[in-house]
Amino acid sequence: MRWLRRSRRNASGKLIEEAQAAVAAEDPFAGLRCLLRFALDLMLDAPDFAAVLESAGGVGSQASEMMAELDEAVTGLLDRARLTGAIRNCVDAEVMRRLLCGVQHAVRSGDSARRG
Repeated sequence: MRWLRRSRRNASGKLIEEAQAAVAAEDPFAGLRCLLRFALDLMLDAPDFAAVLESAGGVGSQASEMMAELDEAVTGLLDRARLTGAIRNCVDAEVMRRLLCGVQHAVRSGDSARRG
């Protein structure tokens, strides 16, 4: 169980670092694209972590802190992308999380040989 918690922390730390790097990217749309690709790969490689992202409302305090930090970075990135007209006003961090969860589920349900 300790390993699982440590694994989730490592995955969440990597995702938060990637989100912060995406926020700092010169082109917010390119940063968003890189973040989404990274997050999807992480979710596919770590199903337990994917489960944490899917259950955004019912997670423990440590996971809630991670989600809040991630949401803050993603919101900053989305705000920048929105200013360039790259995304609609209705897209927020929760919508992005749901999108990633849906894509992850679709990839897992399909032909794994096509991943990449």
